[in-house]
Amino acid sequence: MGEAWSLRLAPMFRYGGAVAFEAEGTPRGVTVADGVLGGVPVEAGDFDVTVTATVGAQQASASLVLRVVGAGQTRADELAVMSYNDWAPETEESRSMELRSFAASGADVILIQEGAQATVEWIADQLGWYMASPRLISRYPILETASGGSWTGALINADPVAGRVVWVVSAHLLAYPYGPYSVRDGHSLESVLADEESYRAGSSGMAGILAQFADQIAGADEIPVIVGGDFNTPSHLDWVEAAKASHLGWAVEWPVTLKAAQAGLIDSFRAVNPDPVAVPGNTWTPRDAADMQDRIDYVLYKGDALEPVTSEVFMGPGGGADPLTYWQSDHAAVRTVFSWLSTADPEPPALALSATSGFKCIAGKAYLTVTAFNDSDQAAAITVTTPFGVKVFPSITAGKSGFHSFTTRLPSYSGVPVAVTGQALADPTLTGAAAETVAAASCI
Repeated sequence: MGEAWSLRLAPMFRYGGAVAFEAEGTPRGVTVADGVLGGVPVEAGDFDVTVTATVGAQQASASLVLRVVGAGQTRADELAVMSYNDWAPETEESRSMELRSFAASGADVILIQEGAQATVEWIADQLGWYMASPRLISRYPILETASGGSWTGALINADPVAGRVVWVVSAHLLAYPYGPYSVRDGHSLESVLADEESYRAGSSGMAGILAQFADQIAGADEIPVIVGGDFNTPSHLDWVEAAKASHLGWAVEWPVTLKAAQAGLIDSFRAVNPDPVAVPGNTWTPRDAADMQDRIDYVLYKGDALEPVTSEVFMGPGGGADPLTYWQSDHAAVRTVFSWLSTADPEPPALALSATSGFKCIAGKAYLTVTAFNDSDQAAAITVTTPFGVKVFPSITAGKSGFHSFTTRLPSYSGVPVAVTGQALADPTLTGAAAETVAAASCI
């Protein structure tokens, strides 16, 4: 909000000649002029904008989501990630279709497979987005990139105000031999799984990605990780006993998704839609209903800071009776919206203390004895508190202890509480405590 922004509209449509544009649902300060949607927005929020293009008697519309945030405010409480297989020839028409679909998706990060360098660069430029490679573009700045043979990763600064960063990996695994086709063609389970291991699940596929990105995955509770893309394989969460009727009567633990799950990555689509019978989520292939339908495109995640709130199959802005009218891929996309969770501040470090207690008898009276231990690695002032008095040790060095005997003036006692508290001498904010209850003592 308060900063100039613009988007050229003509590339989103395939009309030639003079085009008149109109827009509805824009934030205040944003208008259409000379084929450009732009201005200086003066209100924050998410805006569902409809752009209409008119050439003579022909008219078409496109939807897009504009997100406007105020200065110094968090950019959003959500992060939308979409995985999309490009499958596009290098034509002006295909570029326009993709641009419209991307703008309508509301995605913040798009994982792209089979994308041509020039096309992805052009789309990122039209959207004003950042590009890590033809495999990944982002609404938000990219701080760092990493790559392997089948994947590209990017560390994305999703919200500098709130300190929200996320690692995102876009992967494209080998398409053939395709497991479900092998099942259909009568191959044995052993040979199908052997092919999966050789071509997609092994070191050149998912296992390699998990190994090369192991440090980031291990640190996902500090910086969350999203791994997605076209894996060209079904999920072990889909080919289950309850769904065998949809999968040639087979239940298969497909190793690509299984290995990802064993590494701690969660399938966001199945987290939101746990029933593969009720919601199959097929992404292959909307272009041939007679082909084997399956879910082979994914958005996986790991990390306490993210929670998927919606996840769905996406096929563009529509605009015709046939949803493929404005969708040029042979895959459907999968789009997941994550909520950023407010993670609790970690517990501050505590000074390690402990205590033991006992008693001794002198002249028929019980004396409470307490030994306070400084189990930390630095000197500390330690206080022992009992019903019979308080003892302060101004300094007990690391690993040492202090002893004190409290006069009770009683021949016996039971259930006496003993509390030990301490404060590091070098860092007064580092404190600790220990407690115990003395069961009984008797000098009778």
